Amino acid sequence: MEEAVGKIFGVIAIIAAVVFDWPRAIAGVLLGFFVRRSAFAYPMIVLIAGVVAIAGIGELIYPLIGRTASANWGSFTLGLVSSGATAYGLFRYIFSIFGN
Repeated sequence: MEEAVGKIFGVIAIIAAVVFDWPRAIAGVLLGFFVRRSAFAYPMIVLIAGVVAIAGIGELIYPLIGRTASANWGSFTLGLVSSGATAYGLFRYIFSIFGN
């Protein structure tokens, strides 16, 4: 039962991330897939660094394309949560299926 609750919460977090900030959520999904398919010795470090990079790059690009008026901490935090939820959610989901 505890395992099912965790998976349900993870799916809800991923869906919410995609709804609120879909470009960074998609980048997070790609990051999670890339980290899982690669042979890094410490995948969690790469995952965390990638999530911070996605949120930061999104914060720099969004004002240029008109998605936000200017860069701010609230949007950066939303980007961290959005890309992190999808990247880590996909990472854990694939890990639980294949069980390396």
